[in-house]
Amino acid sequence: MTKPEIKRLPQQADDVTGLNIIDKRLECHVPDGDISALASGMKTYRYPDGSYGVEDDSRDWLVRYYPNQKIGFYSKINGNYQLVSEETLEGSRCYYDNGQIKEERFSDGTRYEYFESGNLMKEISSDGSAKEYYQSGKLRSEISSNGSFRSYYENGHISHESLRDDHCRKIKISGWYENGQLEYEKDFLTDTSVQWDEKSHLISHSTNGIDDTKEYLKKLAIKKVAERQVAKSEKLRKDAQKKGEKPERIVVKKLAPIQKALEIKKAKKEILK
Repeated sequence: MTKPEIKRLPQQADDVTGLNIIDKRLECHVPDGDISALASGMKTYRYPDGSYGVEDDSRDWLVRYYPNQKIGFYSKINGNYQLVSEETLEGSRCYYDNGQIKEERFSDGTRYEYFESGNLMKEISSDGSAKEYYQSGKLRSEISSNGSFRSYYENGHISHESLRDDHCRKIKISGWYENGQLEYEKDFLTDTSVQWDEKSHLISHSTNGIDDTKEYLKKLAIKKVAERQVAKSEKLRKDAQKKGEKPERIVVKKLAPIQKALEIKKAKKEILK
């Protein structure tokens, strides 16, 4: 078999040590480094470092094979060959037209993606966890290996959260307005959903898919009364202690009317049942 004529590649590609296997078909046609077995109609070259180049003018691409199993893929842009991607046994890398790295992949599963400006866009770890960033460099979202997810507004406030257990089952999802106020919340364990407006006013509440907003508001009102009662009780105790009086007597005396009112309300509720 006649060996192809050896030529020098264009200088634009000669200085680049690229490495990527883009076309597996071409690779399998290169037994023991002998590229003369390549399909006809393609130009072949040999570099001083022992690497080979395969060029197809009709498609404006070039693949360069290196002795150490590095391979680079080039595309003709504005008449000159430019490195598009490269690969080694350790991983691969591809580029934007401006020469900035677009993506890096490693054999352990780790991956990095970049904006055209060169700033990091996304990082993915071998365990499946990942982080994504805004152009400004601020964190945009993050996901853990079990699927739990959290995203952020560019001002740093959290925008969405999805929690999962160790078996990757959803536990709770929540969302926030850009001002930091909670917008909605769904608890999968209790099957309850709640929604608020930007001023934290309740919009709706449901349990097991049934709207029970009115009942929920009543429970909230009772809870607030109880909390105020506890706070008032604590204040009375502290005031009594300062005066040297027995706090129990003061508390009982002051809270007696409230206790009586609650007992009457409870009795009426029992009668209605």
